Amino acid sequence: LGYSIHTSDNRFTAGIRAKLYFGKAAFFSGISGAISSDGSGYSLNTWGKAYISAPETNGSINSISAFSGSGTVEYLLNSGNPGKGIDFGINYRISPKLTFSMSVIDLGKINWKTNLNSRSFNSKVGGFTFPNGSYTSSNNTGVKTIIKTGKISYIDSVSNVFDLKRDSASFSRPLPVHIYSSLKYQLNPSIKICLIEHYVILKNMNYNSFAVLANVVLNKKVSMSTRHSCIGYSRL
Repeated sequence: LGYSIHTSDNRFTAGIRAKLYFGKAAFFSGISGAISSDGSGYSLNTWGKAYISAPETNGSINSISAFSGSGTVEYLLNSGNPGKGIDFGINYRISPKLTFSMSVIDLGKINWKTNLNSRSFNSKVGGFTFPNGSYTSSNNTGVKTIIKTGKISYIDSVSNVFDLKRDSASFSRPLPVHIYSSLKYQLNPSIKICLIEHYVILKNMNYNSFAVLANVVLNKKVSMSTRHSCIGYSRL
């Protein structure tokens, strides 16, 4: 459901769109951990919860849980995880050759209420102790560093030290918000250049990308497009 406005000369336009979401599956990590030493060795302790909404079969979450027989239809038509959000944007023609636009996409959240299979990741008493001889430690840069050595696997041992208590409480999470801004310049009748900044807001994982695009009209039937982009982590 959308609505837009524009000036009489069409130099400025703006619009907003309301959206309904129906979530299918989710995984959000609220797990933290720390390594400590008692002087004779090192141990890992963890706490927090992995928030999960996903079909489960025989106590296991995997792709077969959702895509097997009638489970596929139930998964795709599941409307038990509703959400609401909005998009909005503007477009302004600065001059006949230069245009600025900006938009914000998916400003909203989903309430996860079905297929709730969250797990507690609190360590059992004592946590996980790294076996002697499976690591080396150093303090060359003033920061204690532990490096795994050899072919010893920690996976089987680690899986036995987590509490992994099931938690079926519902939860809500915001969607990644996408913010776009761009400048379009018509260099001449055959060449258009566009600069695009894309910023994604996601808790503890914000990142942005920048792209330069060019469109060249070779003749009435053929045009060519090219692009260069880069992506980077952002602390904003």
